Amino acid sequence: LIKKDSVWNLNATANVDYIQKNFRNIQGLYNPEFSRDWNLDKNYGTQLISDFGNQLYVTAGL
Repeated sequence: LIKKDSVWNLNATANVDYIQKNFRNIQGLYNPEFSRDWNLDKNYGTQLISDFGNQLYVTAGL
């Protein structure tokens, strides 16, 4: 949704990350500080992403 005229400007953004429970990654999916930033226990760092089931991460803004 983008509306634009000479006085007003509105930009809407959205970003979606979906991880299926059967997904297997070779390299880290997110930055190394992801667990720390989200206050996850340290033992989560050694688990596979699939151990958490299906995941959906949505960000949006205006």
